[in-house]
Parts: sequence; C-alpha cells; structure tokens
Amino acid sequence: MPKGRSTKPPRPSNGPPQQLIGRIDYLRDLFHGLPSTLPDNPDAYSISINAERLEEGGSFAALGHALEITFKTWTNPDIVLMERGDGLEELIRIIKQHLKKMSPLEQEAFSETWLTRLVTAAKNAGARKLVKRKAETGDDAAPDITQAPNKSRRIILDLDDNSEHPLIPSLSTRGTETEPIILDDTDPIAPVVINSDNNMLGIPSPSSVPLPQMPPLLPRFKPAPLPKLGLASTRQMTLGAWRQPESEEDKRARLQKEYSLIADRRDDELSAQADRKQARIEKERAQATERQRRKRQRDRERRAEAEDEVVSVNDALRHGAQAEAATKRAVAELALDVATVSRPGSDWRTRRNGKNGGAVQGQAKYTNYYHPLLWGWIVAAVIQADWSSAKAAKILKDNPVSRALFPHLDKGRIHKWIKRGQKEWTEQTLANVKKGQAVNGSGRAGVLDAYPEVKTEILRILKSYRASKIPILPPLARATMLAIIEVRAPEILTARFQCSERFTRQFLESNLNWAIRKGTRAAAHTPGDWEDQCEATIFRLVYVMKWQGGCRKLVINMDQQGVFLLPNASSTLEEAGSRQVDVQAKDEKRAFTICVSSTADGDFLPFQSVWGGQSARSLPSESAARMQEAKAYGFDFTFAKSETSKRSHFSTLKTMKEYVENIVVPWRDAVLAADPTIARDHPAILLIDAYPVHLSKKFRAFIFNDHPEIILIYIPANCTGVFQPADVGLQRVIKHQLKQELFRFMMEEQRKQVAQGVHPEDFRVPSGIGELRDASVRGLVKVYEFMQTNPGRLLVKKAWQKCSAKAPRAVSSDSPGTPQ
Repeated sequence: MPKGRSTKPPRPSNGPPQQLIGRIDYLRDLFHGLPSTLPDNPDAYSISINAERLEEGGSFAALGHALEITFKTWTNPDIVLMERGDGLEELIRIIKQHLKKMSPLEQEAFSETWLTRLVTAAKNAGARKLVKRKAETGDDAAPDITQAPNKSRRIILDLDDNSEHPLIPSLSTRGTETEPIILDDTDPIAPVVINSDNNMLGIPSPSSVPLPQMPPLLPRFKPAPLPKLGLASTRQMTLGAWRQPESEEDKRARLQKEYSLIADRRDDELSAQADRKQARIEKERAQATERQRRKRQRDRERRAEAEDEVVSVNDALRHGAQAEAATKRAVAELALDVATVSRPGSDWRTRRNGKNGGAVQGQAKYTNYYHPLLWGWIVAAVIQADWSSAKAAKILKDNPVSRALFPHLDKGRIHKWIKRGQKEWTEQTLANVKKGQAVNGSGRAGVLDAYPEVKTEILRILKSYRASKIPILPPLARATMLAIIEVRAPEILTARFQCSERFTRQFLESNLNWAIRKGTRAAAHTPGDWEDQCEATIFRLVYVMKWQGGCRKLVINMDQQGVFLLPNASSTLEEAGSRQVDVQAKDEKRAFTICVSSTADGDFLPFQSVWGGQSARSLPSESAARMQEAKAYGFDFTFAKSETSKRSHFSTLKTMKEYVENIVVPWRDAVLAADPTIARDHPAILLIDAYPVHLSKKFRAFIFNDHPEIILIYIPANCTGVFQPADVGLQRVIKHQLKQELFRFMMEEQRKQVAQGVHPEDFRVPSGIGELRDASVRGLVKVYEFMQTNPGRLLVKKAWQKCSAKAPRAVSSDSPGTPQ
C-alpha cells in the first residue's frame, strides 16, 4: 500500500450529491442577480408545504405540489419570473431542506423537472452571472479582441462561485485579500493576482508573483505487452541438451492429462464447498433447535412460577371446548335471532306473517349494531384494544358469547366508526348510537347541494304527492326530479350525471328518510323432471314438423305479459319505520295485458292488447298518439269481458279466439302468400303454456272445429322459465322499453307543469285510466318497430336458442328445414 494513503473506507454520503448542491447554489446566485427592473416584493413567491400531502406522498410529491401552486404551472408549464424579493431565498432554503429527504431517483427527477425550468426562467428574466470579463484599459471602453488581435489585452478570471460549473476551483486564503487572475497575452508569463473583490478593475497589484517557467513535457513511454503464457510455456527448458520435438499425439495426450487434473481439482473443491455448506446448515439447525428448547424450558418455568397448579394443554383445550359448546347451546335454547331482535319495532314480523295478517315476512338479514345492548360490547372491545379496529375484531371473535352476537362484524366496519388518526368516534356514528339505528336523513343531496332552490322544489312536490296519498316509486320520483331540473337548472345534466334511479333512491333516503316497503311471496318452482318433460315436448314438435312440414316461420310461440301503467299501488316510498302507510286507490290497478308472439325464424308478430272492461269504451281512443300506425301494423286492441271480474285484464276465451283469428291466421296467410314453395295445407304450430284458458275444452274445440290448420303444442307446467322463448329472452326487454316510454311520458307531463309555473302543492301526476291508456299505444308501436330491425330479430333468435332441454333443439333458427 502506498505510503500516506488512508486505509479507512470512504464515509457514505447522507445528503444530496455535490453536483446537485452546486446546481442549487447556482440557482440562488441567479436569483440574486435578477435585474433591478423587476419589481421588488418581499412576499413574492412565498411557498407553503401541505402537511397532508407530505405525509402521504413524501417530500418529492409535497414539494412539487407546492411549486406547482406557487408558479401556477397548470396553466403554462414554462415558469416566468415577474418579481424579485426575499421569497426566492426562502424558496432555495426549502428546496435544500426537502432534497435531503428524497431518494436518489427522486432527486434526479426533481432536478430535471424543476431546477432546469427555474434556471431557464431566471436566465429569461435577465439574471446575469459573469464567468469571464475583459479588463478595462485606459479608454472608456475595452477594445474588441477579435478586431485587434495584435494589441495587448488582459483577461480577468473571477474565482468566486458565480457559475453553475466553475472553470477554476475557489481558492481559500486565510488572513489575506485575494484578487482576480489577470492574463496578459503580451508577456510570456502573465502575472497572477488573487482578489476577492468582484468590483475591482483589472489593475496589476504590487503583490503579483510571476509564475515560474514550466519545463517541456517528456513523451509518454508505452511498455510493450508481455507475452501470454500457456500450460506448456511453464515447463522448464534446458539449453545444453537437444530434445526431439513433441509430436501432435503426445501433445494431445499431455494436454488431456493436464485438463483431467484441473477437472479433478475443481470437482474436489466443489465437493468440499458443498460439504462445508451442509455442515453450516446442520449447525444452524442444531442451534435453532437448541434455542427453541431453551425457550420452551423458560416458558415452562415461568408458568410454573406464576401458577400454583400447572394445567396441562389437553385440560385447557377441553375446558375451552366445553365452555364454547355450553354457550352455543344457551344461544340455541333462547332461539335468539340477533339481526331481528336488534332492529327497532321488530315484533311486527310475528304479528304479520301469513295471508291473513299480511305478506309473508322473511328473516332479517342485517344486524343493527347501534342497539344499546350490542353497542356496549363493541365499545368495551375497542377500548380494550386501544382503538385498534383489527384487535377489537379479534377480541370479539375470541369470546364465544360475542362471537355468537357478532358473527359478521369485521375490522373494516369498526374502522369506519373511528375517526382517522384519533381515538374517538365519528359524528355520524355518535348520531346513529343516539338514535339506536342508522340515521338516513342526513340531508346530503350530491350535486343538488349547489342548487338549494331546485332541491327545495323537488322535496315540496314529492311531499305533496304523498300528502294526497299518491303511491311513489323511484321511476315516478325520478321523472319528477328530471322535469324540474331540465326547466330550472338544465346545466346540471351532463354526460356523467343523468339523475339515475340509484341517485334518486339515495336522495330520497338522505333527505326524506324514505324507504320502500314491499311484500313478497314464493314463486312456482321448476319440477324436478323438467328435462324429461321438455324432451317429450321436443319430440312432439319434431314429429309434427317431420310429417306436416318444417317451415320455421309457422312455428309460433305466444305468451301473455302484464304491463303496469302506474307503479303497483301496494308499494310506495315512505319514511322508514312507518307503521301506517296510506295509498290512494290501493285496490285499483292501472294495467293491461299484451300477447308477445314470435317465430323460430326470428320474426315478431303484432301485439294483442287486452284491457279490463265490458265494452269498447275500455280501449284506447282513436285519437291516441300513433294509433293509426298500430292498426296498420296489425295490432289487435280488445277488452277481456271477464265473467269473474269486470276489471280483470287477463286473457279470456274471448280474447284467445280473437288472437287466433286476428293475429295467427293473418300471419299464416301472409307467409304462404310470400313463399309459393310452401304447401298450401302447411299448418301453423302454436306453442303455448299451460294457462287454464289454453287448456280448456272450449278453446281446444274451437281450434279443432274452426281452425284445423293450427296445431296446439303445450309447454309443460312451471317450465316456461327454461323452455318458453318469450320468458327466456323477450319479456324482460319488452317490459323495460315500455317502462322507459312510460317514464318519458310522466317526465313530459310534469315538465309542462313546471314550465307553466304551477305551484308545487298543485302538481298532479297523470293517473287517470283514460290518458294512461292512450299513452300506452306509443310505447307498443316503438317496441314493435325495434323488434322488426336486425337487432330485434337477433334477439328473437337468441331467445329460441336459449330454450333448454336434454334433446337437441330442433326448432332453433340454426337448424335445417327438416328436423334431424
């Protein structure tokens, strides 16, 4: 090791690199050199670091965010300095402070994104830093050295740290003044003067000391490379005796022997390394085993000292299992339904359970944790866990009693109840605990908070509806809200906000504490042998198509569908927890029936619209919107004339006969007329469900006697959900489109009232059966026109293809004309 060289390793750097520090100092000097023409403002460019952003994203994100706000780079990425002052010095101090906390990659990124732009902005503002300047002569102005090269000139090199990359390192002297270096090209040796005063001119000082003449450099010597020595060159050679040259075979054998020795040595070394590694692993394993043994021994001794009587592990497990089993038996004996008992007013479920007492009520699903008896457990667990949600959830899970009371409570829900970073409950949680249940009417309205007049008008109109006992469901409430918004503040409606039904529900729940109360009942179940029954139906259909003709356009499926003109009057939005809910016209039904018909070839037949009543006065009027188009398409509007109920709109024997004669027969005639290749006696196959009217003897006799060209095939009972095309893929789409058309009608009617300045208390909902009946025609025509398009035909084909059974689907639109 050379003499005088330190053997200590270099000390690691704890701050930013020297080059980055020099770049910041250069920026500070540029700030000091800003021209005096800029206004001096001590508060210019004051910077503030956001504590939240500093905690979440670190110094790089917080400092970048502060600089973006200070210089407003979101409008223009180029920084422009318009003022100067002490705020720039504070900016340099903050940059240095936060650079120390950045990683090397963040420091490099900050230098590229911010320091470069700040340096460019200072230079563009006119900041000057002289690295070289010409010394003044006796004249007022220095001569131009490019035009007078023969004249003497002196160049002063200023040694203060004025440049971003200084040409000469700063010289430090103690106790003496320094002058700038002056180079005069007229003398062979230029005098060197060191001065620290930047304002001095280039005048030679008496203390100048001439530099000694340096001897000329000697040419560099490049030694010749040493020859490479192989295995053969290491052998000793003698000069006295002559040796016969080595043959190629001897040379090959010798090299092979040497290579074998080297390979053996390498294998021995690898084997020794593997043995040493295995020995080290075994030693570490033995040490770990010994440490575990000593730890278990210390634990046993500690437990022996703490307990007078040592209880074995088996005894502890047995006692714990017995306690948990006893707790489960006690809870089971009490028949405790925590979710039901925790909800306020839960005893009404026992009084209203069955047809005589009301709709069948199921078991409660969600637990009200704000119940006083349950909240006490949660508070005790949170305090014991020192407000840690994870530890509190574990405490409740470890206790067998609390585990039975809180089977679904997790740390995430507990975390939402606690203020972030504090050991106290949130205001919303305290309000819920005070009320004993979740507080829904918090008053939040989302985007409508900025429009209090619109919000107030919406609430007044909806309250007036309920005051007049009009049933309100989300579609009607949404139509009212949209009508008011489009008239009062249309700028609210954007591509991101369309006042959806979900927003409507949240708005009503938050501002009015309204919730929907609705009774349900179990639907019919698909039989266990549905596949066998559907398979038998397919065989009947295949047989008929095989021997009577296989035209898919004449295989027709028909199904009835009920359509509501107004939401079901038995359900409405009302304040949560209400026991008495008054509804206007609760026993009246604003609905009608449509017959949905399609073929296996993707065709959609005209609608039959069935209305309750005893005469043609129950039908839509001739002046209804698009009524003439509906008749041109072949729609059939009829009244049920039911013998059991005058208001029933269900299909009867009368309406089924009219359906066959006004829909099926004209369709068969049109298909035969359009395709002369089809036999004139080709029957129409009508695939219908097991509705009582369809199965009646009178209807079957009517088909057999009056229309022998029609063959009836029935879908097995309770199998329409898997085997009837209308139920599988058409009813939901049609009902949704009709619902949207009704929604548009409601919105247009209420928008007219808003535009006319009707007082909120005088608003009315179109509920008369006459105007609703006429409004239904437009929706039916729009749906039928959609089903005649390519997307509609594709929808019909997919509905037929989705019908399930064990046998191959012989009637799908992709099957050949003759079933296989």
